[in-house]
Amino acid sequence: MDLLQLLPVDSIAIKLKHPVTGDELDATINVFGKDSSVFQNAIKQRAKAQIARKSKDIDLESNEKDSIELLADCTQGWSGIAEGSKEIVFSRDAAIALYTKYKWIREQIDIAIGDRANFFINA
Repeated sequence: MDLLQLLPVDSIAIKLKHPVTGDELDATINVFGKDSSVFQNAIKQRAKAQIARKSKDIDLESNEKDSIELLADCTQGWSGIAEGSKEIVFSRDAAIALYTKYKWIREQIDIAIGDRANFFINA
């Protein structure tokens, strides 16, 4: 068995789906997977920050904010994302705003990043 055939790709394009019908939309978000160095570095930074806070209390709002920021850090770009007729230009801040406002997009991206199988193109 050649293990090189089982190396995941770092990033993929996720086609968004309508939150009710499941139909594919004309919008794509490019994300890094959980095996990528981008994801691993973002997790390490969050762990360091959590240790520095030294708080043993569970803060649900901070946890949600951290989750959204992790997704934003793992977002490489997008196409077809607009509000009204105005295209939303990709940036980390724009990704944070998008994932905060549109929970259904956040859920789709979170699931896609967490599914390792998405990153094995030749499997």
